[in-house]
Amino acid sequence: MNMDINLHGIERITLVGVREGRTPGGVYYTATLTIEGRDGETSTLTLFADDPESLAIDYRERQEAA
Repeated sequence: MNMDINLHGIERITLVGVREGRTPGGVYYTATLTIEGRDGETSTLTLFADDPESLAIDYRERQEAA
């Protein structure tokens, strides 16, 4: 799933937490962010990955591409 975020309307992005989860198939990691808009609305975004490094690497690659 792709999602475009308009950074122009964002007041603040906060990392709420990173968690490790387990399934019968293995381990996964989630990072939860809250995104506060200038209009006062707040959204929650949860990212999933197979390893914790993927969460950081994916974010860095997207920032460098922008």
